[in-house]
Parts: sequence; C-alpha cells; structure tokens
Amino acid sequence: MPRRAPPPPCFRGPPPAGTSALTGAGYLLDKRHHIVDRVLEDRAVVYLLEGGGQYADDCGRRVAVQPGDLLILTPGPRHGYGPGPGQVWSECFLMYRGPLFDALEAEGIPPADTVLLRPGRDPRLMASFDDLIRAFATASPRDSRWLATQVPALLAWALRCHGDRVALPGEQGLVEATCALLEEHLAAPIDLARVARRLDTTYDHLRKVFARHTGQSLTRYRLQRRIERAQALLVAGQSIEDVARDLGYGDRAFFTRQFTRLAGQAPGQWLRAHSA
Repeated sequence: MPRRAPPPPCFRGPPPAGTSALTGAGYLLDKRHHIVDRVLEDRAVVYLLEGGGQYADDCGRRVAVQPGDLLILTPGPRHGYGPGPGQVWSECFLMYRGPLFDALEAEGIPPADTVLLRPGRDPRLMASFDDLIRAFATASPRDSRWLATQVPALLAWALRCHGDRVALPGEQGLVEATCALLEEHLAAPIDLARVARRLDTTYDHLRKVFARHTGQSLTRYRLQRRIERAQALLVAGQSIEDVARDLGYGDRAFFTRQFTRLAGQAPGQWLRAHSA
C-alpha cells in the first residue's frame, strides 16, 4: 500500500473518437461488498492490494482473487467481484479506452480471454499504479491521452512478473495442491501436518508458503471455504441443521458462531438477506 494518503477515485468522459485516453483511476480501500452485474464500456485493470475474494462473469469464468492478483476487465461481459465472507478488499485500478488498446489486444497483450494475472505484490508495479493515479487526479483531457501511453508498460511489467511466477511452479504448485486437498476434506477433521507430509514438505514450510501466496493462514483459508460451502448449501435449500451436519460440525451452536464470525450475520439472517 502506498504510504502517502491516496487520492480519491477520479473519472473522465470518453475521449474524442479515434483517440486513446486514461478515463478512470484511483484507490478503493476496505470495500466490504461485491460489485454485481456490471458491464463496462472501457477496459480496466484492478490490482488487489489487501484482502481477497472472487471474480465471476456471465462467460462462466470464476476465479479466486488474492493480494497481488491483477484482474483484467474488458467491455461486454457482465461480471462481479469483491471480498469473501468476513474479508475486506483494497484495490487500485485504471480504466482506459481507444485504438492503442485495440492494437495491443490484437497483438495478444494481454492474451485473449485472460481475466487474471498473478504478478504478486511487486514494488515496481505498485509504484507504477500510484504514479499514474496521482498524475490522473490533476490531469487535463490532453494529459489523459498522454497518460494512456504509459499503461502498456504497466501491463507488460505485470505480464512479466506473472510469467516469472508461473515459470517457477514450485511454490504456486504447492499452494494449488494444498487448496485442492483442503477442498476435498471440508467436511471432516484434517491434520495439516499430515497434509504437508502428503505434499512432501514440512508443515512449517507449507504454512509460510501458503501465507505468502494467499495472504491467509491454512486454518483461516479452510474455515473460509467451509463457510462459503455452507452459504451455497443454504441457498440451495438445505436446513441450517443439515448444513452443519454435512460440513462436520458437531452442533448447530458452534456452526452458528463460526458462520457469524466470518459472514457477519447468523445463518438465518444471512439466508433471508440473500434469498430475495
């Protein structure tokens, strides 16, 4: 996160036809609610600084988002994203349009249909966002056109950081394998040290790698996924008692306490608010 107080989000109208421009930029800190059913007219990138959550769109894409991830949003698809239960979401973003970005897209920058890059919390990338956001806050329409020319360099650096992390699959692969194992055992007690041994590593190494890549502890991640599964089952029509039992909770009271702590509401209240 930048040390200086961030400027508020700023937006401009569309540039003249045939020109490219930065049309929006800013920080959105400590968000607690999803953006839902949004359709953009401009392209945008959203860089998650703190928190975590999910992105989903009407093309059927659904991805988990964690600190250091970069969402790439394009005009057209109806989409939504935001924090998971009990989380906040802090981001910086840029919005832009014009033939410069049409040409980049034709060249595969970023690759077609890419909605998520994982560049990590990179100091150079964060500084690039901060510089553009601060310049845009006081920019004239002419300046907005010039600032747009700096966006391709930012995207190229994000792609490079992403590629470097993907090219070194050890840690990322370990995190993905851990998530898959935890997902298989949401409804039963699980020994995290045994998970580490199954993945041919130590528990101490696994917890450090997992926290570095996801911003969460193993225990917190598993609890969050259990509550998200509970929410899906409640919306599907299961009773609170059945959900608690199916997810391995010994009694409804304990399930209710954990659900309330992460979701901010008791199961019954949450269901009434989400079953309209």
